[in-house]
This record gives sequence, structure tokens and C-alpha cells, in this order.
Amino acid sequence: MKRKKLKYIIGLLVFILLSPWVMKIYSKKEIKRLNTTKNPYKIYVALGFHVSMRHSWRGDTNDEAGFGTDIRVVRKIIKILNKANKKGLDARGTWDFNIRWTIEEILKGYAPDILLDIKKRVELGYDEVVLGPYNNGLVAASTEEEFKESIKRAFTNERKSGLVDIFGKITPLIRPQEMMFTTGQIPLYKKLGVKYLSLYYSSIPFNSFSNFIPKLSIEERFNPLYLKTKLDGEKIILIPTYNPGDVLNHYSLKKWLIDLRRAQIKGKVKSDLIIYINLDADAESWTGIGLPSYLEWIPNSSGLKEYINVVNELNFVQFTSLEDYIKGHPPKGEIIIKQDLADGSFDGFSSWAEKFSNHKIWTDLEKSRWYSYQADYLLRNIYTKEEIKNTIWGKKNLSFTGRFETLSTTHFGMSSPIINEERLQKAKILAKSAKENAYQALRLCKELTVEKIHGGRITNPPRAGFSSDIIYAFEIFNFEKTPSKGFIKIPLILTGDLDEEKLILHNEKNKLIPFSLLDKIKTKEKYFANLTFVVKMRDYQRERFFLKMTNMKKTKDKEEKILNEVSNKNITLKVNKKSLIKSLLFNEVEYGGDNFIRPFLTYKISGKNKVFRLNRLKIEPLFNERWEDLKRIRLKGEVNIVDGEKKYPIHLEYIFTLFNDLPYLFVDVKVKYPYTPEKHILRTVAQRLGRKIDLNWVEVAPFQITPSFLGTKFNEMRVWKHNYLNITSSYELNFGDINWKNKEVDSFNNHITKGWVAVSNGRQGILIAQCAAENSVFAFVPMRLRGEGFLQRISLNPFGTYFGRQFDYSHLGGNGVGEELMTCIAPHLKSTAPSYNGKEEEFSLMIAPYIGDAPQREVQRDALGFFYPYGIIYMRSPFKEKVVCPEDIKKLWAEIMKEKVGDYKEKIVAISKTKGVFALSEVKNIPISLIFKILFIEIIAFFST
Repeated sequence: MKRKKLKYIIGLLVFILLSPWVMKIYSKKEIKRLNTTKNPYKIYVALGFHVSMRHSWRGDTNDEAGFGTDIRVVRKIIKILNKANKKGLDARGTWDFNIRWTIEEILKGYAPDILLDIKKRVELGYDEVVLGPYNNGLVAASTEEEFKESIKRAFTNERKSGLVDIFGKITPLIRPQEMMFTTGQIPLYKKLGVKYLSLYYSSIPFNSFSNFIPKLSIEERFNPLYLKTKLDGEKIILIPTYNPGDVLNHYSLKKWLIDLRRAQIKGKVKSDLIIYINLDADAESWTGIGLPSYLEWIPNSSGLKEYINVVNELNFVQFTSLEDYIKGHPPKGEIIIKQDLADGSFDGFSSWAEKFSNHKIWTDLEKSRWYSYQADYLLRNIYTKEEIKNTIWGKKNLSFTGRFETLSTTHFGMSSPIINEERLQKAKILAKSAKENAYQALRLCKELTVEKIHGGRITNPPRAGFSSDIIYAFEIFNFEKTPSKGFIKIPLILTGDLDEEKLILHNEKNKLIPFSLLDKIKTKEKYFANLTFVVKMRDYQRERFFLKMTNMKKTKDKEEKILNEVSNKNITLKVNKKSLIKSLLFNEVEYGGDNFIRPFLTYKISGKNKVFRLNRLKIEPLFNERWEDLKRIRLKGEVNIVDGEKKYPIHLEYIFTLFNDLPYLFVDVKVKYPYTPEKHILRTVAQRLGRKIDLNWVEVAPFQITPSFLGTKFNEMRVWKHNYLNITSSYELNFGDINWKNKEVDSFNNHITKGWVAVSNGRQGILIAQCAAENSVFAFVPMRLRGEGFLQRISLNPFGTYFGRQFDYSHLGGNGVGEELMTCIAPHLKSTAPSYNGKEEEFSLMIAPYIGDAPQREVQRDALGFFYPYGIIYMRSPFKEKVVCPEDIKKLWAEIMKEKVGDYKEKIVAISKTKGVFALSEVKNIPISLIFKILFIEIIAFFST
């Protein structure tokens, strides 16, 4: 037995020693054969350099901790290209730029030679320049106005920094920042002069759409395609794009090209092909890993130099520009993509939408929109001096500029779990300025509105049309062009001795309006409350309401304030003995069940993931509230992270509200995350963050929703979404049909959410809406898909983050090593959960069960009304100070309570001076098995080519 085993070992060693030489001899003959074999088709290569020098993982200094890395690498790329051309070699490049910061501030200020060198190469016909959004923007989450400006200014602008301004001639193709795309952009692109689009069809988790459409044929994968977002929609020419991770998945560029050539010779492919490789221009992989010249024969080691040598060695391959190839090669097919796209973690928006800090930044940005829309509406009806109107327009323009610049993707990611501290602070400043300028414009519009109606008297004394018993008078206005029904929440300050039972609310027609006083906070003399009542508003409608005292006392509200069930004519919400939600009925049909609301947190204990779940809540009374036509239930509880003898509690509070006249459930969520010791210093080759962190946080789910209805193999679950171009669309959860390994997906977030998102199985659906006045994110509901036999179950995680296995790409072929390596080292594929450590958050949701596939139009309108609440003007208040906005009341109450709210200060550390555990080191994260795989594919790549 031992002798037999020894023979096998000797045989294996002989094979290992001899096979490389045999393969080498064979590969030389094979390349010669391929170079001399006649075939009408060729393979073209285009190399794309994405020049964006303002990063989320580095700062704004001209050194290796900032954009100095970019300048160094880009100069070397240009040097390699120029050197190759001087030798008579074919070498071409495709450049795209972030303009606002990269060109206007960094290149013009620190490296103007780069622009001059690229311009010269363009003039000589070697290189081309393609578009990127001017503001490096989140184009998928931009309004139509913001989107148009980002593209128009990229062509040309008043600062003469547009690509046409600098280079003269450009290719009308756009490489969107972070490959972002959403429904409705195609007709806008075409109107703005963009003819072509570039998106990743990648086999690694730095990808746009390869997991969302059926596998493409070879001819389709490496040729232009027509892209549509619906069957009867407009189309644009798309060029599928790849990155160096795809090269590694195919062993090397040389082997990849040889394999494609064999397919052409065998007749499997009957067309020319193009491989367009695009990557950030600061990537060190372009310049190689720095091996001595005598070792540059090792595949995948020399970057751009290796690519140039390979293309020039193979007779059937040549470089091209994208414009030349697309003009000479019509699209090979047509694809429909329904998801919203980004190249972040889980092939979506996780890297930008799911960090805690981004919730606050986006909320300020969204409020600037909300305030601006209200100001626009009021301004149309104000007749005042031109100089005052100019002041308002000036504030609005400043708000737009702040918002437009805040939209840069680098203010939100893609660095995970956090971004560079300098970048974060600048993002906060920009977003806050956008909000404050919009608010000042709105406040001035409200003051002018009151002055127009009441001759400038905004304070308490009686005026025409108001009797002395009126305490507050309001004007509510719907600034949207769509009608909706919802509730209004108006902050009030009332005197402590006021008899609430004598209060009435009526409109201009003296119709009595049922109302409630909620969220009370009391002092000895005064108390704060939110006046809440249901309103139905036509498009652009305005209506006034009056809160006054009467001599007639209402019957005291005898509503029980400790409830384990709340219901109206449409919805019933029940809790069990542990006060956990056990049922959500809509029209007597179950939509919830025992697992409907199940918050949890995943935390690493001794290096292993452990899930900590909520097992019990307690009902807390709301005794001091006045209810009319509504019912509420408050639940409080804790999720405890247990690490040895230490406990770290997550405090949760949910207040569920049902109005008698609205078929929706509303919930206000408060969550306080515990602070756990931050022992890791986050530092990788790409990241220069300089902050301590606890990387044991893995997942955060403060209000996970799991509907009871299921999808099936023949009727998959569907996600409905509404974006900032005001387009409603949907996509099926058919990942398993494309690649069976993606039947279950740990996290996906491919739904931009202007207000709401919904899921349905075709028969039952549930819509979740957020409120911009409280807290909002452009993609606020990451989701998780689970398979149960032939059934599908979906979970939704508003204002939280899931984590786990990335999408699988094995259906695309290749060795999978590029995918595995990217998963280990990529700084954007880490969990964002550590960013929630020690934070507090509040958010409000509207939960709308419905029947059928898409949410009914009325439900969609009401969800948008909840997202952007109606405008409020205080026409009268009991204060001497000017009170026209809800913010005025909140400010007065803060003064009464003498509250001092301080911003959370991040714990910033200087890496050079701080001791800690260095985390996310690429080398430490690479398993030994993967190192052997890389060595193996290097051997294959070398000896087979």
C-alpha cells in the first residue's frame, strides 16, 4: 500500500515538473497558429481610466493620504502610454472625469500637466474622452433638474471646465459615477446629447447588472447592446464593461483573448468582439505590482504595460476607441433591466445608503428639497418687491448648489463601514447649508404670505377675520400637483391650565374637525404637543384651520390607553403575551403573523457571528394624550448583546397609530444603539480613515418587517419602487432563474425610494413609506430573500443594514478567483453595521397593506403625501415673537426647556500615535487556500499563453 502511494507521489511530481515545459512549447505553437489562421473577425480592446480624485477613503491633501496618490498614478499611466507610442506600439486610452472637484480644484490647481498631456493625446488621435457627471453625482437619486445640470455642465459650463471646453472633441458616451442608473434616465440622456452608456457586466462583486438578466451570449457580452427598462420603452446603446477582476477570473488578458479567438475560429462566434476594461485611474493595478524587469513575464503583474504588450503580440487583437467601435458595429441584441443599478456591495446601493452617518446627511439634503418645493409653490402667489423676490431666489439657488454638491457619491461611500472623517465633515456642512438656505427662503415666503393676507400682523393681537378666542390659526397647503389624503402634525405650545376638553378645531366653513394632542411634554406652566388630524387635499389646495376655546365642554375621552390590540375599519394590529406583534390583518386577511416585526442585531463573539433577537416587549401607556378618531399603542424593549459577562442593550420604542379614516398603519421608531469598545483601526491599501472602530458589528435591523405572504417559483415576489424622476416601476425577484446559487440572497438594495417601496406576490402586497420631515434615505429599505422549497419569503429592513454572502457569479464562467479575491480585500464590501455603534435614531413609517400586484394609485399618492408632508403656515399664535413655521414653535419650546442639543462627536484617532488592532488588512484577510488558487491560475495563465 505504501509502495503504491509512493508511485502516485512520484508520478505527480514528474507531471508537475514536465507539464510546464510541454505546455510552454504547446502555447507558443498555439499562438503562432492563432496569429496565422485566417478569420474575418477581430477582437478589440479599450482601456478606460476613471479619473475621480476626491475619494471617500482618503482626504484632500496632495500626498498619499489624499489625492497625491491619484496624481502619481495618472502621470505614470500617461508615461506608459506615451512610451509605448514612441516605440511604435499600438496604445490607446479612454478617459472619463469627475469635473467639479477633480478638474476644477485638483488638476487645475496641482497637476495642470495631466490635462495638457491627455489633451495632446486626444489631438493626436490616440485617446478619447467620455462623459462622467459634473458633480460626481448620485445620478440615480437625483431629481430631473439635478440630473440635467450634472450632464449639461459636464459638456460645457460657465467655468469653462466642461469636457468640451477643455478637450474640444469628446465621445457622447457616459460612464456614470459608480455605474448608477435608474428608470427614466434614457430619454433624458438622449435629449441632453448622450448617445451611449457604459455599465459593468462583471463576474466579480464590482458589478452593475450581470445578476439581473439572463446570461448573455459571447457575441452579446462583447458588443454594443440596446438597453431598455421596459418592453415598450425608449432604448439607448449600452457597452458592457469589465474590470481587472474579470481579467483575473479568465486567468490573464492574454488567455482571455486567446479563448475568445478560438471561439471565433471554431465558428461559435461570428462577429468582431470588444473587451472594454474600465477602472479608477488611481488603481495601482494599472502601474503593476513593482516586480523587477526580469520578472515582468509573470501574468497579471505589470498592469497597463502588460495589456499593451499582449495586444501588440497578438495579430488578431488591436486597441480601439469606444466611438470607433460602436459606429462600426451595430448592437447585437436588446436587454431590459428593471432594477436600479450601482456597483456597490451586493450589486446595489448598500455602500452609500446604509451607513448611519448618511441618514443624517441625506435627511438634510431631502429637507432642502422639501422646503424648496414649498417655497416655489408660495412664491407663485406672492406679489412683492422685486428685490425681496431676488433674495428668495438667491437663497433657493444657494440651496440648490449645496444640494447639487452634496450629491457627490464620495460624500456617502463607497468606503465601508465608514468614510474618511474630512470627507464626512464636508458632506455635513454642504447638506446643512442646502437645508438652511432652503428653509430661509421658505420662511420668508411664509412671512410674505401672512403679510399679504393680514397686512403684516403675524403676532397674536386680533385681526380681521379672527375672533379673540382663537388660540392658533393655520393654513395648510398641498404644494404637489397630485391629490392625497393623510394626517397633519402641527407642533403647539399651550398653557398648563388650559382645559383641553373645551378646545375645538374647525375649518373655514366652520366644520368641526376631530383632532388629537399627541407626544406631550409638560412643564409646570406650559406643555408641548403635536396637534394631529386627518386631511384630504386636492392638488395645490390651501385650507385654513382654527383652534379655539369654547364654553361648551366635550365629553371626556374614555378611550383605554393600555391596549394589546388596535383596529379601524380596514386594519387590525394584535400583540401576544410577550407584547410582540402576532398579527396584522387587512380587510380580515393576514399580512403579518408571528414574525412580522422582529428586530435583531448580529455581532461577532470570539470571531463568530451571533444573532441577538428581541424576545419580549412591554406595553407602556400613553395616558397624557388626547385621542379623537385614532388609537395608539406604545411598545418598548431591549435587544441585549451578550459578550461574556458584559451586556450591551439596544433600547427600542415603537408607537403604532391607526386613524379611523385612513387604511394605513403608522409607526414612530426610536432606537438607541449601545456603545461597544472600538479596538480596531481601519486601514487598508485604499483606505486612510484614521478612526477607531468596532468591526464586530455585522448586521443592524431595528424594525425588520417580514410579511406573511409568499412568492412561488411561477409567481415570484416583485419589488415596486418610485424614484426621483417620479417614475414608478418594478422588478421580479428571479435571481434563482438566472443563477440557482442566488435563489437566496442575504441582502439586495436595487430600489431608489423617493418616499416608498412595496413588495407583492401578485395577490397581496405591502408598501413602506418614509417621512422626509423626520428621517430619510434615498434607498432606505435593504431586503433579504429566503427560499422555502419552491416558495419565497422576503424581509425588509428600513433604516438598517443586512450582511452576508455576496451574489454568486459562477453562471458567467471563469475560475472565480477574481470574485473571491475581491470579496476578501475590497474596502466597499465590508458591513456598514459598525457605523451604528453608540448612535441614536428616530424615524417614521407608513405601512400600507394592499390587494393585488402594484399598489393602487391612491395608496401611492398618500405615500408621497406622507413622505413630503403638507406645508404649514401659522397665521396666528399666542406669542409675541414671529411664528410662521413649525420650526419656530420647536425653537421656542427648546428655549423653554433650556435644551442644549450637541452633535455626536466621532472619536478620531491619529493612526501614527494610536495603538490598536489593525483591521481589514488585505493580506491578513486572504485565506491560504485563495493564495494557492492565485498561484495556480498564474501558472495556468503563463504556461497556456
